[in-house]
Amino acid sequence: DLFEKYSISATFGFVSALCLERDELQARVLALRDGFIYKGRPWLAAVKTAVALGKFEGWSEPQLIDHVLARGRHHVCSHGGTHIPYSETGTPVHAIHEDIKLIKTVHHQKNLELDAFIFPRNIVGYRNELATAGFHGYRNMDPQERQGGALGKIGRVLNEFIPLDAADVNTNRARHDGQLLCLSSAKFLNARISYRKCVLAGFTRYRLDQLIENTIRNHGVMHIYTHPHNYLRDPGLFATLD
Repeated sequence: DLFEKYSISATFGFVSALCLERDELQARVLALRDGFIYKGRPWLAAVKTAVALGKFEGWSEPQLIDHVLARGRHHVCSHGGTHIPYSETGTPVHAIHEDIKLIKTVHHQKNLELDAFIFPRNIVGYRNELATAGFHGYRNMDPQERQGGALGKIGRVLNEFIPLDAADVNTNRARHDGQLLCLSSAKFLNARISYRKCVLAGFTRYRLDQLIENTIRNHGVMHIYTHPHNYLRDPGLFATLD
């Protein structure tokens, strides 16, 4: 509704499993065996437990993608089949093949192209498998998010007060990366959750104003991203985005 208010078109990245009806989700989840793992642990353990108990809320919500598509102005791309990270060290390749198979099924059902991919957890990997499947591009990872641990978190929060990362948008151009197009990375729209509560909404608006002005001056690309659950945990985020 907010995008409609300003006639804005956005990209929505959907996890394919979320788009399945309950019976289909249950059948597909149960069909994926223990080889569907990440870092040695069964990736779907939580959802298998939930659906076995008949608890589908948050796991099967096909009306969401239909709602977005009905608006007729938005781009829908893939955020993975099950949100399993495409880590070349933590996820076996056969699990990636199964994940892509699920993506193809849902995209065919919804008459969607396999055009762009947003990597779950921003872990970029298995690009050859995506290209072979028919994908054309992916969203790059924000350089600021490559620093892990406490230092990375501190640095990203400091950028919310003083946008020292403004230079990132100046060279934010799409480029070919082997068989795929590497699309512009994105800046996170701060949600006042956990340690990020220290960032007042006014600082977030100021930061975005500065980044956008910098982008205009330097003919760059400003890309902002956010998650649906951020709005559940930070109701004030709607006003910030507005």
